[in-house]
Amino acid sequence: MIIGLGTSGHRVIEHFHGVSFRLPLRRTREYVEIIRCLLRGEPLHHHGRIFELERGFTLRFEPVRKEIPIWLASVTPKSVKQTAEIADGWFPIFIPRPHWKEQLDAFHSAVRTAGRAPEDVTVRNPSPVVLTDHPERARAATAANTAFYIARMGDFYYDHFVRLGYREVADAVREAWASGGAAAGASAIPAELLTELGTAGDLTTCLEGLEAAEEAGFRVHSVSVSESDPHKRRAAFERLAAS
Repeated sequence: MIIGLGTSGHRVIEHFHGVSFRLPLRRTREYVEIIRCLLRGEPLHHHGRIFELERGFTLRFEPVRKEIPIWLASVTPKSVKQTAEIADGWFPIFIPRPHWKEQLDAFHSAVRTAGRAPEDVTVRNPSPVVLTDHPERARAATAANTAFYIARMGDFYYDHFVRLGYREVADAVREAWASGGAAAGASAIPAELLTELGTAGDLTTCLEGLEAAEEAGFRVHSVSVSESDPHKRRAAFERLAAS
């Protein structure tokens, strides 16, 4: 088990959860400090900018592990830098394959600057792998999800694509969504970009995608198998895991 955390954005935090989106990076850092303190079995005394916890509470059970890896989902430069400083793992998202090396190199540089070794922070493959007889459906799902994040989730993901050199695509998605809705926004994403954001197809295609991601430096992968027969699905996962 790992613990995955992320700040989200003001639209979700303020308009879905009803909580002020204040000092999100500091809040994440204090979450990590508090969780680690509790898992160690220490009395909880935390004096932060956001949380003042003085009663000295402890967990009412003995944790199986004193440490559980905490991974952070981050996309902005400041949040990625903080991930490099304090996290056990990084969940990147929406990194097209041609940008894998530059993004990993930059992250590992930030890890070293924080006085840590790159192998101390595991990085998940940002490109999902889908074993399927209908890769066009997987790419359609990727298009819908990507368009939603660019057009409807504030500026974090829009700015992320702009930093990677996809301003024209990001602008086209927002304009199409505004005038034609979700389907129009998804259709504004070029087919080439969709193939660079994920791997979908038969077993050989998926194995090649996993091999490329491993060679790039990603150590954990999001894999799904589109198969209703549980025995065939298990066999497919075993084949993929053995690669």
